[in-house]
Amino acid sequence: MHALHATHIRVLRSLERQPQCDLASLLSPQWLDSAEILKQDDRDAVLAGEFNGRPAILKIHRLSGAGDAAARLLGGTRLQREWKGYLALRNAGLPCAEPIALLRARSAHGSAIEALATYRLPGETLLRHAARAATTPRDEHELSTELGVLTARIALAGLHNRDHKPSNIIIDAGAPAGKRLTLIDAAGVRRRRPRGDERMLANLTIEFLGARALPRRALLMRCLRACETEPGADHDHKERWRRISEAIRNHGDPTPKIDPLTH
Repeated sequence: MHALHATHIRVLRSLERQPQCDLASLLSPQWLDSAEILKQDDRDAVLAGEFNGRPAILKIHRLSGAGDAAARLLGGTRLQREWKGYLALRNAGLPCAEPIALLRARSAHGSAIEALATYRLPGETLLRHAARAATTPRDEHELSTELGVLTARIALAGLHNRDHKPSNIIIDAGAPAGKRLTLIDAAGVRRRRPRGDERMLANLTIEFLGARALPRRALLMRCLRACETEPGADHDHKERWRRISEAIRNHGDPTPKIDPLTH
């Protein structure tokens, strides 16, 4: 896929006031051949390069089968969902990667592909940061609180993120406290569901468990207490933690199919 020579390139959506040809250049042989491969398999690739003089990420997904054909017509392909998710987060004032454009094209083999470009964020994923364990107690406390507040803000905005995982959160160590976490991969963003904040906290914990980077229980409880989706309410944190623990147990083996620390 990295050697892709795309034809019939169309810009489906864009937040950049750029000529169509400039946006389409994200799928040009020159851009693709100079980009760094971050991840690649038979249907997907993630590349890193530059656009407008800024670091950028390009996700490419090959559409195939009846499911993708229907999703394409209904605006529900994975990258279309991710584009919509970014817009929902941005409209709610939540910190997330800045989308550039959503494109569709045909590969040299004739298959339909879609591509989503975003500007690349500085820093590392929260999962990688936790796995390195190179942090101070004060930093741990601040990050746990910030993570709980971010989770609450998603729910309070009327949203739910099915992929609310530490590998989908970037931490910028150079940013001021309280503004260090930013969301990436918004394909799982949906309308809020009942107790969605608890489900999101469970998802965070499950990935930490699977990567053997689980924070101390005290930090998890700090995160839970900071996740106030009903300001002023007298929360029963023990009952909330019981429900979260039950969701984690029901999930089963937390070991990921693909190790997010190596991809």
